[in-house]
Amino acid sequence: MILGSPGAGKTTLARRLAAASGLPLWSMDELYWEPGWRRPDEAAVARRLADAVAGPAWIIEGNYERYLAPRLARADSAVFLDVGPVRCLIRIARRGWRRGGRVDWRFVRKVAGFSRRERPRMLSVLERWSSTGKQVIVL
Repeated sequence: MILGSPGAGKTTLARRLAAASGLPLWSMDELYWEPGWRRPDEAAVARRLADAVAGPAWIIEGNYERYLAPRLARADSAVFLDVGPVRCLIRIARRGWRRGGRVDWRFVRKVAGFSRRERPRMLSVLERWSSTGKQVIVL
């Protein structure tokens, strides 16, 4: 399981690990969003996620805190990419330009505030989870 701020490199790391290991790769973006980036039916997301983590081994990247519990229940390791907001903002800006130059200011604010708001919660959850013998790697 790979977590971290948008723009931290979760997808890149996940793709490289999947290529090296041969494990199936799942993205929370793909499991969550309907085509055209439409909001999904919650039951459909839960089914897709349950199917993804039902296998004996996998790599899954993405945050989606609301859907963290099913992943934690099945994962044996988590990687948290602890990348600062400036680097993440530069990376999402580059990604935005490659995708047509659009800027989603709500997303920019989310990335800028990740270290303050979401990072402490995620690290706390991972710390409690690691106390059960699970492996947490912070990079």
